[in-house]
Amino acid sequence: SLDAIAAAEPGAVKHMNEDHADAIARYAIHFGKVREPADWTMTGIDADGFDLAAGDRLLRIFFAKPLADAQDMHKTLVAMAIEARQALSTGGSD
Repeated sequence: SLDAIAAAEPGAVKHMNEDHADAIARYAIHFGKVREPADWTMTGIDADGFDLAAGDRLLRIFFAKPLADAQDMHKTLVAMAIEARQALSTGGSD
């Protein structure tokens, strides 16, 4: 439910920023098409996507399909992290 997603959001954002800064950077590069490196942090997640910020720059990354629940949030973020890592490790960046 949307309530469950909202309830899980603060913990998920904190966890991503504390433990998965590398994944956040890859989200910005792969899904956000960011070309220059920056110190991105995740600022929010909702059913449709998540928000990243670096200084005064904001980036919105949309999910391929809206999240169904909090468990879906975790699965989707993991899948996107794997996709971005694989894309960028196979010469996807110039």
